[in-house]
Amino acid sequence: MQAGDDALAKEALRRKAEKEADRIEAEKALSDQRAYSVQLGAGLKALEARVQDVKMRQGTLREKARAAKRGEGLGSGKTAAFEDFDRMSGKIDALEAEVGLTDELKGQTAASVEAERKLREMSEQKSVDDALADLKKKLGG
Repeated sequence: MQAGDDALAKEALRRKAEKEADRIEAEKALSDQRAYSVQLGAGLKALEARVQDVKMRQGTLREKARAAKRGEGLGSGKTAAFEDFDRMSGKIDALEAEVGLTDELKGQTAASVEAERKLREMSEQKSVDDALADLKKKLGG
């Protein structure tokens, strides 16, 4: 402006505005990168803690496997018995569920089985009553 060249002054102002926008954008990117860096650091610490946990569990499992191979372990006989019981119990539950499902698919629910039983009893009772009536007719008349 002091040189009297307005076009040059406009160009300088335009460049100044661009540089200011670049600076603001760079500061924002720097702030985002710092936040991302903090987030990555926290993730890394969590991952390291998880790795330590897995290593500890791995060691525990190795010791249990070694003890099992040696036949050691507290109550290993009881554990095997309980495992067998649980396994058999599971099989029984599965078979009962399968029978129940088969009955339901056949239309034989507990209620329908009971209804069938009552109808059969009534039919037998009616047969007995009919036979009694026939006998009375023969004897009476």
